[in-house]
Amino acid sequence: MAVMIGELKRLISLQVNTPTLNAFGEEIDSWAEITQGAVWAAVKYLRGFERVGSGQEASFGEALFTIRYRTGLTTQHRIVYDGDTYDILEVRDTGPGAMLEIVARKRTD
Repeated sequence: MAVMIGELKRLISLQVNTPTLNAFGEEIDSWAEITQGAVWAAVKYLRGFERVGSGQEASFGEALFTIRYRTGLTTQHRIVYDGDTYDILEVRDTGPGAMLEIVARKRTD
């Protein structure tokens, strides 16, 4: 089902990893906004699940974010929404110049 412009009611941030070096010369992740402010999106939660391994339990949730079309967004980017960080798993173009659908998984760290 297609999302209409009026359904983009949630604000998200799109970020890209810009690695930097720490005092020991080690590369560390550093994330920067790729947009001038927040982006309007529709958010639909797809599923959630838990996994237990190495004596630790982790919860994951997947969501579908729909935004206006933009170029250059890939799985190397991430989304911050409602205080949570989501790794982008897939970016789908819904048609020429229309919308992007982004499947993302909530980070647990």
